Amino acid sequence: MALLFRDWLRALGLRRAGIAVLTALLLAFVGPRLASQGEGSFDSALLENLHARIPEPLGQILLGVYQVSGVHVTAVLVLAVLCFLALKRFWAELICLVIGTGGILVIVDRLLKPWFDRPRPGASLLELSGRSFPSGHAAGSVVFYFLSCTLLAAHYPQLRKPLFLVSSLWVGLVWLSTLYCRAHWPSDLLAGASIGYVWLSFCLAGFTVWQRQHRSSSLSGASCFMADSSVTLVSLRGLRSAPQVSAPDCQRLQQELRTAIASCEWFTVGVMAPSAQDAVAALRSLEQGLGWEALALDPSGEDLASIDGPVFLKGNQNNGRFLVRRESGLGEGILITGHNPVDPTVEDTWGPLPLQLFS
Repeated sequence: MALLFRDWLRALGLRRAGIAVLTALLLAFVGPRLASQGEGSFDSALLENLHARIPEPLGQILLGVYQVSGVHVTAVLVLAVLCFLALKRFWAELICLVIGTGGILVIVDRLLKPWFDRPRPGASLLELSGRSFPSGHAAGSVVFYFLSCTLLAAHYPQLRKPLFLVSSLWVGLVWLSTLYCRAHWPSDLLAGASIGYVWLSFCLAGFTVWQRQHRSSSLSGASCFMADSSVTLVSLRGLRSAPQVSAPDCQRLQQELRTAIASCEWFTVGVMAPSAQDAVAALRSLEQGLGWEALALDPSGEDLASIDGPVFLKGNQNNGRFLVRRESGLGEGILITGHNPVDPTVEDTWGPLPLQLFS
């Protein structure tokens, strides 16, 4: 149990752990004061100012958005995502989403709202029941939409940007509609979003630990299997993670890879690794082993030192750059895709190759 807790803390990272502690302190010391405020407060002034600036046509749209984003409609959307994960047999992702969405409901509706017992704003445009602080709309939207995006993007990286863009716009629209309908005070949304982010981080950290343990078990089983058979590029296809291979197998795999990529003109590389440092090290050893020119870090990307936990590195010889992004739920290994505009029939993807193939 102590080992699991330590791994979970490492996956959570110092930055997210700090935010969690800060959120808990703010709720403990600032929450009771906010809960006692209502009409005539700074919260009330912000709410009135926002409501006065929104024109009636836009207000009607926001009213519809709030109703659509309610519990019953959102429950259908949650069920749809869970059914998709079940059909794809992404069982770990399904369990993570159930814990994430169910957990935030318990935390907000069963624990925090009764504790703070803050009344909702007066003159609401809708008939609402329940308490106000913190906002379940804000917390639930952060957890469900961004957790779903993270889990789905791990399997469909090409959908990562559109998924997060659409989700971010929708979540922002839901928050704006919540304020316009006077369903919550602004501080309710701020607290709800903070709690949602903390719980989202906890869920993803736990999911990362589970994936690492599962990957270790898979690698142990794969290494036993590979000990009785020769490792080839074909045998790697379809694996979630690269298997552990012996030194002779590495040499044979290197030779087969050089032969396979000889007909391609340029390459893209994907590296799934437990950290940004491991991903870059694997890229550099691959470049050196194959005699490729070293790719440069894309200046638009995040600073490598600030990235915690598992990552996905994407390198492109066409533009000479690589990017590293946080990515939970992936396996471990190197994927190489060869490109040949003149003869597309020789194009292919090889891997997952061991991170230490050329080390």
